[in-house]
Amino acid sequence: MLKQEEFSAALRKKISAAGSQSALAEKLGMTQSRISDYLRGRFQVHDITIGTLHKLFPEMEIDLHSCEHSNKR
Repeated sequence: MLKQEEFSAALRKKISAAGSQSALAEKLGMTQSRISDYLRGRFQVHDITIGTLHKLFPEMEIDLHSCEHSNKR
């Protein structure tokens, strides 16, 4: 499970690469205030939608079958 600290650290890297929260927000079609809210933890990672996660981290892979694999062991 993705932890809030891991999410915030990854988001900080994205912001740094984009140059600013505003630049990242513009690139992703989001508002700067939403980026700030995610960064400050106003919105928790467990409440984020898959669509927003995909916008923020398009290279991320989601393994929907990991539960099946762990139950077979």
